[in-house]
Amino acid sequence: MADDNALWARGSAGEWLWPWQRVRLESSATPERLSRLARAAAELPEPVYRLRAAQLLSGLWLTAASHDPEVHRALLPALTPRFDGPAEAMRMEYVAKAALLAQDLLRYRWRDVAPELRALLAGPPLAVVSLPVMASRVMVGAKLFALDTLPPTDADEALLLALAGKADEPWPVRAKALDRLRHAPEAEPVLLALMRDTGQPASVRADAAYRLLALNGQPHVDEIAALLLEAPVDDRSLPLKAAHETLAGELAGRLVSGLASTSFLVRDRAHRLLVDIGCAAVPALAELVRNATVWQTREQAEATLREIDFDALHTARTLREADGRSLSPAAPGEADARRGLSRPDGGEPGG
Repeated sequence: MADDNALWARGSAGEWLWPWQRVRLESSATPERLSRLARAAAELPEPVYRLRAAQLLSGLWLTAASHDPEVHRALLPALTPRFDGPAEAMRMEYVAKAALLAQDLLRYRWRDVAPELRALLAGPPLAVVSLPVMASRVMVGAKLFALDTLPPTDADEALLLALAGKADEPWPVRAKALDRLRHAPEAEPVLLALMRDTGQPASVRADAAYRLLALNGQPHVDEIAALLLEAPVDDRSLPLKAAHETLAGELAGRLVSGLASTSFLVRDRAHRLLVDIGCAAVPALAELVRNATVWQTREQAEATLREIDFDALHTARTLREADGRSLSPAAPGEADARRGLSRPDGGEPGG
């Protein structure tokens, strides 16, 4: 008995235990001991000790004592990543892994702590950390877990709207709440305010614009297009293809103006956004290929259209030739506004 108490004390302190010692703990597990171990996974000062406590608890999760609701409640604080000391990469990884392990343990026993999870959502902001997994990153946080786990009866629309509207809440939590709202019309004012808030990071404003586009983008298509040309386009798959075909075509009609920008970044954003829109952008791009009077703009439009529909590019070039706007050698020093275009009378440019 004394040996068992010593082993439990070492485990609750985050010390390393040999496999045979962990096996001994299975036969002496009680709800009180498991609750103490669960609290250690949240309260020990060093992240590596918290991770060891969580790993030891994971190995004992199939014991009968682990089914006690008090054990599940004791584990709730471990869902929130907690930082002590310098935010070094390895320490942050330990913090995230301990919180992620606590989430895995509660994933199928959340019903015992549903009221507490709802209270977490209604409470003050909680930390969210990013954990690298293979080639991607996983966001870890107590409120993210609650939003992923609670059914609509526990996370109702009013609670989600309040959570999405909190300016001091981490953006991943607000975005998850907005995703849960899906097509609720009440989310439109929240998204519009986020998109217009210049104090928010550009990525947050762009995310709000994407969601607003899917919800009700028609009245705000000009504003959305202007913002998307200003905000950085990340490497994730853009959601523009999911927009309604008519709305996507209207958005493309606004985005093509970015191909004429003097800024390389804006031209690149316009190109990537239009390629992501796909076939709905073909009419606007074909029109630009036919009628652009600046050779750089026409080249940008052709390069973009080539990635979407090469046949449409060939048709647009043929129609441009038929209109008498065929390509011809540019005269040295000629202004960009006329470079590469034939004169209406058939003469050479600059002649």
